[in-house]
Amino acid sequence: MYSVGSAADRLVYTVEALTNLKHSIAVVQLRWDKINQICEQKCTRLSDSLEACKENEKMLSELTAWLQVAEATLTALEQKPIVNNLEQVEQLLADHQEFQTQLQARQVKVEKITKNIFNAEISATAAVASATSVVGSKRPFKISTNNLNNNNNNNGWKTPESKIKNPRVKNLSVSWRKVWNLSVERLDKLKKAIERLKEV
Repeated sequence: MYSVGSAADRLVYTVEALTNLKHSIAVVQLRWDKINQICEQKCTRLSDSLEACKENEKMLSELTAWLQVAEATLTALEQKPIVNNLEQVEQLLADHQEFQTQLQARQVKVEKITKNIFNAEISATAAVASATSVVGSKRPFKISTNNLNNNNNNNGWKTPESKIKNPRVKNLSVSWRKVWNLSVERLDKLKKAIERLKEV
């Protein structure tokens, strides 16, 4: 037979064991909930990133197709001599200004997709550098643009093509800058033609 004191000790030990077990379960549950929350947040971020990638892909395809048509149109117009009729040239200028409106409307999209891809590449590079303990720093570029109507040089669209690794985005940036410059040259020629015809 067990003594009273021994039974009491066993009861104390049992209560302490149960208390410790409950505490351990609570700690495990707390950590599980935290990990589960982190996983849910990660899933949400990945889902958002996937949607952003799909949006960028769609935007990239649309812009590339539009720029190809715009470049072909401007190149064809460049090969044609400007007529010596003031009214016709003024109509050509009005048509070109309408094209400029369309071009400027797409400027924000080009900047957005270029910056998004470039910043994503910077983030990926930083992640690799952090994982391999490589110390380095890079700053995202800044695109500067001037008003197309007031710009008569080839510096209206500055793009860091050499810093972009994605070939499709790089081609988009190059194509955009080319169309931008062709449009500026076309505007300048039409304005000079109108001034000349008015003098005549």
